[in-house]
Amino acid sequence: NGQVKFTGWLLLAALLFWPIAGMTKLPVAIYWPIMQMIILSAVVFRLYAYDKRQAIHHGLRVPQTIMQLGELAGGWPGAFVAQRIFRHKSTNKSYQSIFWGIILIYQVIGADLFFDGKHSKEIWRAMGEFEIMEQIFK
Repeated sequence: NGQVKFTGWLLLAALLFWPIAGMTKLPVAIYWPIMQMIILSAVVFRLYAYDKRQAIHHGLRVPQTIMQLGELAGGWPGAFVAQRIFRHKSTNKSYQSIFWGIILIYQVIGADLFFDGKHSKEIWRAMGEFEIMEQIFK
């Protein structure tokens, strides 16, 4: 097992900036989405630990889809830390492209929410779900 270097913690802090900034604009107390992210990060971290142990001992693995859904639901910070500590999934190029795509989604949505949600509203409108954004930004 490894450790997270100082530069890794700095990168994580930078990557959390826009998602947390965007959360401040949601019509709920900020601790709810932050608690969700912390809980999901802990779950995803444990999934990485379990999967790494299973990979070493040739046991039943956690499907990548499950891990990536946990990251997409908000557990990507836990995955970020787990990849550095367990050195797991960090060199799998296809996995990493999806992982960083998820982080990019969080950056874009967080920044958009912070700056009035204009683009998010257009996406929801195109999907025929504009009422959701109207509820968020009343």
